[in-house]
Amino acid sequence: MDTEILQHLVTISDAIYAASDRDMLFQALASGIRALGFDSFHLSSRKNDRVSLVMEPVAATFPDQFLRDYERLHWADVDPITERVFTDRKRFMWNIQDHNYPEIRRRSFVDFMRSLGMSGWMVLPSSHCDGSVSGMALLSLNPQQLGRDQQLAAMVVANAALTKAEILGLSQGISADEAAALRLLSLQQVEILKWMAEGKSNSVIAVITGHTERTVRYHVSEILRKFGVATRQQAIAIFQSSAGLII
Repeated sequence: MDTEILQHLVTISDAIYAASDRDMLFQALASGIRALGFDSFHLSSRKNDRVSLVMEPVAATFPDQFLRDYERLHWADVDPITERVFTDRKRFMWNIQDHNYPEIRRRSFVDFMRSLGMSGWMVLPSSHCDGSVSGMALLSLNPQQLGRDQQLAAMVVANAALTKAEILGLSQGISADEAAALRLLSLQQVEILKWMAEGKSNSVIAVITGHTERTVRYHVSEILRKFGVATRQQAIAIFQSSAGLII
């Protein structure tokens, strides 16, 4: 990863880790995503429908006009981005130039976004066992300039931000016990556990995170100890049921 981006990522992660309330989390993300080359963001946690996903964020810097008109004009009915979030539930890039929809209402929504300069998106959803969805959408006015390192950094930031939202109790549907279980893990351990849940081995996780394999093995053993389990599979099951932050 590019050294400058890595430095920004460390700064953002530290700010997210230090956040003790919604306002501090908002400030950490608002300044952090700009350092990574994005222009605005929308963070939402544990939502069961497309309207609440957009209209009830944990934190967001999307234009006020977008949020006002999204509800007033019922854009959720034709929004192709939230539709994909709930049907596919995998991360994706969405560029307004790449889509020409045949439906008049959907084209009108796209024209509305174009008028606000909301043309290039990186969308990072995550599924929960109860069927709800969390996620972070990052808006870039120049999506063609986003490199792989920026995208990888954004994934880490989204994962950390959603974890912090859970820990702070900003997500609906999480119990005190679930929040306490997450609070036992460091952000490094949450990231490693996320990659474990995606089936990555210790050696692969070491390459992805930039740690040595020995360090990864240590964190894995600490994860098992903190969760009070004996196997990776048990730790992954706890993580998926309590956090669900697999982006």
